[in-house]
Amino acid sequence: MRGPAGRRRYGRPAGPVQFSWQVGPTEGAPVVSGFDFAAFEGGRINRLYGFFKGY
Repeated sequence: MRGPAGRRRYGRPAGPVQFSWQVGPTEGAPVVSGFDFAAFEGGRINRLYGFFKGY
């Protein structure tokens, strides 16, 4: 992963959340990327869908 990974809190989402990501060597191009889609119920992730895109 690029950059430091840490625990972040932004509050509870009011609806579905989508976020993009990419993985690869620190000094090189990404090897794979994608995005995840999370649906919440009761303040917790109820469903999580991941979509991958190769390079």
